[in-house]
Amino acid sequence: MVMLCLCMAEAGVCQATKDMGKVKRQQSDVLRQIETTSGQLNAKHQEAARRLRELEALDADIDRNNRHIERMEQNVAKCDAQIKLIADSMRDSEERLARLRNKYAAAVRKMQRNLSRGDRMRFVLSSSSLHEAWRRMRYLSQFAKWRDRQAEQIHGEIVALDRRKRDVEKLRGEQQQRQLALKNAHRNLEQQRSRQDAMVTQLRGEERHLKDVLASQQRRAQALDRELERLIRLEEERIAEEQRKARERQLADEKAAKEKAAKKEKATKAKKQAKSGKKSAQKPSVKPDVVTPKPDRAPQPKIAGDGEGGIGSNFERNKGRLPYPIGGNCRVVRGFGKQRHPELRYVITDNGGIDIEAPLGAVARAVAAGKVSAVFSQQGYGMVVMVRHGNYLTIYVGLESLSVATGSVVEAGNALGTVCADPDDNSRSLLHFEIRREKTKLNPMEWISVRR
Repeated sequence: MVMLCLCMAEAGVCQATKDMGKVKRQQSDVLRQIETTSGQLNAKHQEAARRLRELEALDADIDRNNRHIERMEQNVAKCDAQIKLIADSMRDSEERLARLRNKYAAAVRKMQRNLSRGDRMRFVLSSSSLHEAWRRMRYLSQFAKWRDRQAEQIHGEIVALDRRKRDVEKLRGEQQQRQLALKNAHRNLEQQRSRQDAMVTQLRGEERHLKDVLASQQRRAQALDRELERLIRLEEERIAEEQRKARERQLADEKAAKEKAAKKEKATKAKKQAKSGKKSAQKPSVKPDVVTPKPDRAPQPKIAGDGEGGIGSNFERNKGRLPYPIGGNCRVVRGFGKQRHPELRYVITDNGGIDIEAPLGAVARAVAAGKVSAVFSQQGYGMVVMVRHGNYLTIYVGLESLSVATGSVVEAGNALGTVCADPDDNSRSLLHFEIRREKTKLNPMEWISVRR
């Protein structure tokens, strides 16, 4: 019986061991499957994010090409107007030239009919008096001068007409080049729109992944917003504390100055009483005119040169004229504020600034003079530099290899750092740029000088 129980127990242990091994294998299979699925999802998310970035860049190119085509069409219209104006002027010149020629030919023919070379001499010598002979000679001389003037005028009209013809030929050649360039621009635009339609179709098929990507981007943007607002709030508190301490110092200086003036006044009274030998109770003394010296006013802390003629006022006066934060060939791929995508209706982005795509190795530069109030690292963005210009702030997000530190004073155009290159996106460099009046976000496109 005991042996039977032992055998049964041993069999149970073996079965339990086999079951445990099976469960572990199943668990390992499930974990591998979860890892594979997770990797596939991440890959699809990355692909959706890449396509969305390509679509944003393509949208920016299309918008820029539309503006370029609009300017080209305006130039073509101006050139057409110039050609028409010159053509009208040429017609007027041809008509005037024809009239001059006809008038000149008629006058010459008439003169030739009436007076040959010998007739001219007889015409002068047959005069009844010297005065009449002089008048006839003067008439012949004036006619010769008129004939020369007419010939010069006709020649001038011919030269001007030839010049206008050359101008028209030149303008027509330029117009042909413009029209060819315009045709090529339209063809490139159509190709870009075809690519845009293909990308939109692909992204519509990945709506779920795209929404996950957008939600992730939104969370990162919100985290950056919170950090910026925290730093701005700390800076406001620091500035308020400095102002409070400055006011306390000013009040203390004023109190000390008043006490000093009172002591001086009291000493003056005592000296006068001692000289007169009378008590102050019997004869009240007249208070001397004591000028209370005003203490030197403690300097109020200013916010990085704010105020009349300071950095803040200069920054505000330069609205619409600030330079781009990146030099060279760059383009804005995402605008400011809440926007619904023109093609992907379910895609809504909320951007606190603008996103600028830059070439590899591009350097971010300060758009105005100011003081670096914060430098920090933000997950998903790289390094962030915040520059204060009085009550205004400019924020440069996505930097590496920084050229400044907290407290650095910068001038317009000074380098702040190199724009990061994203290794997961073909080393694409993207700078996020914001302008704020304290915590209020402003549209940078209203402040920087827009490139045509």
